[in-house]
Amino acid sequence: MNAAFQTLSIISAMVVLVRTICVSARLNRKNWKGNPLRFTGISFSYAMICGGALGIPLCWNPAPHLLLLGIAMRIVSERRGGTRCGR
Repeated sequence: MNAAFQTLSIISAMVVLVRTICVSARLNRKNWKGNPLRFTGISFSYAMICGGALGIPLCWNPAPHLLLLGIAMRIVSERRGGTRCGR
């Protein structure tokens, strides 16, 4: 059971890492129409998500916390407006 869970977590971390790299490669400051602080927040969030996803297969202890902080920062610096549920 432990080996299966570890394999699943490694595969999931690699999927997150590849997807985050693909999305962050399209970020461009010149094409950004929003607040510069939000761009900075999104850039840092992608860096934290990549760091956390890379740290999980390497068994780095702070990796899950870094991944969670990156996801939280991504939610806070969301570019789209309207944070109300159901809208």
